[in-house]
Amino acid sequence: MKMMIVDDEPIILKGIASMVRSGMDDQLEIMEAADGPEALERLPFFKPDLLMADVNMPEMSGLQLIEEAQRRGYCSKFIILTGYDEFEYACTALRLGVKDYLLKPVQRDELLGAIIEASGYEEEEEGRSNSSESDAGEDSGVIDIVLRYLRQHYQRDLSLDEVARHAGVHPNYLCHILKRDLGIGFVAYLRQIRIERAKELLAAGYAVSIGDIAQAVGYEQPRHFFKVFKKMTGMTPGQYRSANDQDGR
Repeated sequence: MKMMIVDDEPIILKGIASMVRSGMDDQLEIMEAADGPEALERLPFFKPDLLMADVNMPEMSGLQLIEEAQRRGYCSKFIILTGYDEFEYACTALRLGVKDYLLKPVQRDELLGAIIEASGYEEEEEGRSNSSESDAGEDSGVIDIVLRYLRQHYQRDLSLDEVARHAGVHPNYLCHILKRDLGIGFVAYLRQIRIERAKELLAAGYAVSIGDIAQAVGYEQPRHFFKVFKKMTGMTPGQYRSANDQDGR
């Protein structure tokens, strides 16, 4: 499988490429591009299966690049990377068929999970998707184990590899069966658990800072928690607390 990563910030570009290379076990061939025009020059020769692009780039934005890549038939699967949690970006991305959009600073497992989910990569175990009833029952047992483990340990830094090891399956296959049977990937499910718990804490009326709540639900960086919470609820944590504080009713 081939993937192109496009970002005009060299440090971020190299960092993302390094995370992907170290986490995908040589399953991906990666090409880097410093901006939209350079990407367009390389796309017809490289022909990636997946394109990840930063939204805010000079000359050509990531969304413009994706639109042009689609028009020319260079690629059909996309992820956008942005430091801006703006609703219009999400709307435009959905219109263009973007599989996911990630907020900077992106965490390694969130990045790898999004790539696996967007690409539909299933490795050699994909044949199990046509498994017998006994295999289907085994998959159901795996999912039960995973969901229970996530609910018990969401407060700390959980990796896809750790959870897959606990369930006794390959990380890529874990993503596959979650997506197939639940319609949601590993990263999205973990994020959902954390944000639901954060909403409970915010609405409880306790005198707990938003930073402490962020750490309590597994986010070491309050800024990242703030962005994820707003992306999922449409409100900042402070706005949600004001609207739902039980003590204020």
